[in-house]
Amino acid sequence: MSKVRLTPVTYDMLRKVTALKVRPSQEGFVAPNALSIAEAYFVPEHWFRAIVAEGAIVGFVMLHTKIEDACVYLWRFMIDGPAQGEGYGAAAIREVLREIQTWPGVNGLRLSFVRGEGGPEGFCRALGFRLTGREIDGETEAELRFA
Repeated sequence: MSKVRLTPVTYDMLRKVTALKVRPSQEGFVAPNALSIAEAYFVPEHWFRAIVAEGAIVGFVMLHTKIEDACVYLWRFMIDGPAQGEGYGAAAIREVLREIQTWPGVNGLRLSFVRGEGGPEGFCRALGFRLTGREIDGETEAELRFA
């Protein structure tokens, strides 16, 4: 597998990024990328990137950069259905962690997810995220500390 990069979304790649879709069984776990990008233009603290591997756009990630308890929040994350299972998701999270480790005052990443069959809980736990015991809008929160 080639290196995964997090790349700013340009106008030229917008249609490709918004056309990405998770598998049909996962649609209830993540919002469409078009909605995420639209939200980002109204929330200055949102930082988003295309996930690129082997010269192709394979996913999307968006962070909420407001630091709370030394953490930023993984707001949206998805890997295109056909690209899943290739290691791109774990590699992209490692790239997110590399990025945010350079941000002053940040020593962790939080996220929340909907529990359910086919959901992201196993993926998150395999990456080292631990449940915080909190729920946010009916979603289970987890965090990964790196300092």
